[in-house]
Amino acid sequence: MSVTRVDPETVPVAGATDEPAAEPDRRAGLRELVWTVATAVSVVVVAILPLLFDPRFYFADDTQAGAYPIWVSIGEHLRQGQLPFFEPSRWMSGNYPAEGQWGLYNPVVWLVGWFVSGAGDAVVASSVVKIAFLGIAAGGAYLLARSYGATRPWAYGAGLLAPTAGFTMYIDAASWVTALFVWALLPWVWWGLRRVLVHGGNPLVPFVAGYLLVTVGYVHGTLMMCFVMSGVLLEGLLLKRVAPTVRVLVVSCLLGAVAIAVYLPGVLTAPVTARGSASIFNTNFMSPDLSGLATSGTPLTRPWMTGFWGTPPEAPLLYVAWLLPLVALLSWSKVLDVLSRSAALLVLGTAAAGLVFGPSDVGPLRFPARVFPYLALAIVVLVAVLVSRAAVRPTRSRVIAVLVLVAAGGAFAWFEIPDQWLLVGLGMTLAALGLLACLWFLARSRAAAPGIAVTLLVMAVVVTGAQHWAFPRSPLPDFGLPASTSDYSHALQGVDGDAMIVGNPTMTSDPVAPGSEWWRSTLYANAWYLSDTTVVNTYSPILHKAFAEDLCVDAHGVVCWETLERLMAPDETTGEPLVDLLAVNAVQVLARPGAPAGDVSADPYTYAVPPAGWHEASRDAAGAVWVRDVPVEPAGGVVWTSDGVALSDVRITKTSVTLHVDEVPAGGGTIVFSRLNWPGYEFEGAQEADPVRNYLLAAEVAPGSSGEDVTVSFTPPGWAFELACLFGAIAAAMVWGAAAVVAGVLARRRQTV
Repeated sequence: MSVTRVDPETVPVAGATDEPAAEPDRRAGLRELVWTVATAVSVVVVAILPLLFDPRFYFADDTQAGAYPIWVSIGEHLRQGQLPFFEPSRWMSGNYPAEGQWGLYNPVVWLVGWFVSGAGDAVVASSVVKIAFLGIAAGGAYLLARSYGATRPWAYGAGLLAPTAGFTMYIDAASWVTALFVWALLPWVWWGLRRVLVHGGNPLVPFVAGYLLVTVGYVHGTLMMCFVMSGVLLEGLLLKRVAPTVRVLVVSCLLGAVAIAVYLPGVLTAPVTARGSASIFNTNFMSPDLSGLATSGTPLTRPWMTGFWGTPPEAPLLYVAWLLPLVALLSWSKVLDVLSRSAALLVLGTAAAGLVFGPSDVGPLRFPARVFPYLALAIVVLVAVLVSRAAVRPTRSRVIAVLVLVAAGGAFAWFEIPDQWLLVGLGMTLAALGLLACLWFLARSRAAAPGIAVTLLVMAVVVTGAQHWAFPRSPLPDFGLPASTSDYSHALQGVDGDAMIVGNPTMTSDPVAPGSEWWRSTLYANAWYLSDTTVVNTYSPILHKAFAEDLCVDAHGVVCWETLERLMAPDETTGEPLVDLLAVNAVQVLARPGAPAGDVSADPYTYAVPPAGWHEASRDAAGAVWVRDVPVEPAGGVVWTSDGVALSDVRITKTSVTLHVDEVPAGGGTIVFSRLNWPGYEFEGAQEADPVRNYLLAAEVAPGSSGEDVTVSFTPPGWAFELACLFGAIAAAMVWGAAAVVAGVLARRRQTV
């Protein structure tokens, strides 16, 4: 009798490659649906944990000062049967097609706007939206991992771990929600493209997911989607699937047409904005390094990365997943075979790594760490696939190797924050316990898959709980804006017309607590969209460069205190006060703690007095409100004409001005409008003149124009072409998708005959 010796290192991992060879389509589809939903629900439960430590966790920074008010504005417009498009009274932030990030073409953003505009609590509504998108991301990550051959428990792990990675949870979910939206949708686009390539899936599926991603308007997501499409096309070429690869290419081209509609207005508007630079340079701002990446398997650590916070940040921003040391189980003879079938994972991972660890500023692209969630997604899915397809049964040496990797990661984490060795040690212990549990199940044939799934869920709860116990808040600020939407109506109550805020509302003598009386008097950035008063100082990611420089205003709409003096001074070209050319009807001058005593320019709240034609309507601890004695019309109309020009019948809409020229001198004349000189204005009956102060729209009327009408109208540059791209892509995708459904039905009928 012969005995066959089995090398334990060549034995497949239990629960890894033990999927049934084939299942009936209906039963397999139902199981996939159950696992997908279970993954999403699991992440929803885990995502609730941060609220136990900080109820405002999902209402930080740009969510409260940027995205949430936009959603409310969109929802309120939808309830009136329209969409916000262009508002001259918002000045820098009023050109919504050029900004792109309003999601004007996105039905999901409309749904979010409709929901939050009817909710009374901004914190609760924001939390619901973000937790839902974390669940969406989890389901997509699960399906994506499955499409590359990951077994169900490990695909479940990918779905659990990708949304709970440090940067995704503490930055994108807590604050930068448009980044969260596009990142959450990317796995669904990716999975849909692979369905088209490998299984002949309906092309409408990836188109719809891609359309929703692109029309959010967050360029990093679209850029990453381009890398994914390139990777899937490469997979098709490697598999020598010509017809499916062509179909993937056509879907990609249709999504490219959608991207033209979303981003071309911004590109053509860029020459007058702060985003017109094509320079490449490095400031190391929000630039991760390889030392920080080495800590990515340690749950409780703080990488040494600069940003809008102290260094190091109070959050595990470069944490990816505690199970990364399981790569010690891989049989490297099998890894190359798996990688050869996973080209898109390698393409996205390589591209993301290049951007994360490359220069901090590449043209308009800034803050390299923004791309880290995509690198984390590629890593987590790839590890899930490799452990499923290329791992072997644990042996003593392999277990030791796993623990050595845990220790190495912990060592790098300690190098980053040596004074917090207890915290690092706790993170290492949690990771080691989770890994040992997985190794114990992997060494057994029975109950391996459910045991691994339960371990992954328990670890998700424990690790997330520990992280938010140690780091309860995002490192990005909480400005303390109120939760109740009704509280936003108190600021500038009773002020008519357009208003401007002079000063920084976040610089107070005491820390601004949520719901404090301070925010009953003033607001910040896009929170002014929730006010009844139209305020100039709203958030603009693109910044009209000349306007921003002249008024000393930043992207969040914060105007320097010294600007008040300039506002009230006469303009050199027209002789009119700048505040008149801007058609501002009220100015709130905020208090400036710590300003030099007696300096009127630095502290106008204390020392300045209203000029003739203005009076102080109110004063409190937050600021003083100056109001015109005689109100003026909101921005958008005519604010100055040169000598001898007489106009009548002036009709104003948000996008146009129509007027009748009564008189023009022999040398012609000039008309100045309270509008920014955005690219896209067209003139009928007049010619565009050089902008006043390099940003105020102006028109030249020719001699002999008396009795004629002049129309100045705005549409985004390239508008007709952009709409043709958008609706052409939608129509083509819908026809193609419907044809694919009909073709599938006919094919099934032929099979049954």
